[in-house]
Amino acid sequence: MHTPTNPQAHQYDALDAVLREELCWEVPADLTQRLLTMVPAVESKATTSVAAAHCPRRPQPWYTALVMLLTIATVTLSLMIGWQLAQFVSVSLGLVEFWHGLQQAPAAALAWFYEQLPGSRTVIEFALSLQDQLYWLLVAVVIWLTLDGLPNRRQVQQQAS
Repeated sequence: MHTPTNPQAHQYDALDAVLREELCWEVPADLTQRLLTMVPAVESKATTSVAAAHCPRRPQPWYTALVMLLTIATVTLSLMIGWQLAQFVSVSLGLVEFWHGLQQAPAAALAWFYEQLPGSRTVIEFALSLQDQLYWLLVAVVIWLTLDGLPNRRQVQQQAS
């Protein structure tokens, strides 16, 4: 497949090469030694590595538990206030009635459809029974594909030998 050439692609490649070269720095050994001599903890333990010398202390367990408890309390309080606010807004805007109407709309539409076309009840009942059969067919296909994807034990044993 031929891709059209971009006139700026060469510029991007050159810029990429320059950036890769400039962003890869190597620290001189004498600079590292001078910096290490400035740190008093590393001076006394010159044989230890920098990572071992700079080991951060963990907070006390009671402090961690207190922070976790306060965080849980804050999040719970925020969710409760948000829920109350959402309820207030939905009641004041009339969203509760709208939601109930939306839930009852399919039943009302089906009743209207039955009233307009009396023979449609048979077609809809057939479609619902077909839906149940298709559901079980879908379950069977998923199980079949899952089991079909598993390797045979004979093939696994032959490959292991």
